[in-house]
Amino acid sequence: ISYYNEAAENSLKGIGPGAELAHFLPADFGEMLRMFQEKKAIRFNREVKINGFHFEENIFFAQQFKSVRIYATDITERKKMQNEMLKSQNLESLGVLAGGIAHGFNNILTAILGNLSLARMQVNPTHPITKRFDECEKAAVQASDLIQQLLTFSLGGEPVKKLIAPAPLIRNAAAFVLRGARIRSVIEPAD
Repeated sequence: ISYYNEAAENSLKGIGPGAELAHFLPADFGEMLRMFQEKKAIRFNREVKINGFHFEENIFFAQQFKSVRIYATDITERKKMQNEMLKSQNLESLGVLAGGIAHGFNNILTAILGNLSLARMQVNPTHPITKRFDECEKAAVQASDLIQQLLTFSLGGEPVKKLIAPAPLIRNAAAFVLRGARIRSVIEPAD
């Protein structure tokens, strides 16, 4: 190495003493130089890890008379921005997918609730089956609330937060979990 610029010098100061060769001549350097000499490639991207520091570099080889010049550009920040943008695009795609699923599921729930209402009209209100209709309707409304959360996520909005009384929520959860079991729950919340 006959010369390196101020930017390289500053990055080496941050890494610490003795890092010069590890930074400029890492293990893959020989392979890159061979590919350049065989005219297979003149530009490379590589990751460099030295003394706990992590760099993403773009290396460009150029023949100048009898020497080879190597231009290295620290692209760490650019790579981070690209990765963040990719994550953002993935989240956006996931949101669109969640929105599509939520709308489809909402349509199915509408049909379920409609049929429950029609079935309820055909049965005497004192019939024991009406209790099952109530349970089905309650479950469908809970599913509808879940869909609303999915839609909120898919549109990127803030969820609506409100105060609720915890006792009915706990009772519903316990009833849902214990449905079909021979266990009875007793819930006595404080005021």
